[in-house]
Amino acid sequence: TMFKAIRTQMDELGFAPDHRVRALSELPMIA
Repeated sequence: TMFKAIRTQMDELGFAPDHRVRALSELPMIA
């Protein structure tokens, strides 16, 4: 899914969990 791909990319980039939560919460605005 889109979310899984984004989570994988963030893990590779070394994002912290709170950064990931923030990005995921902003997704609806982007999509």
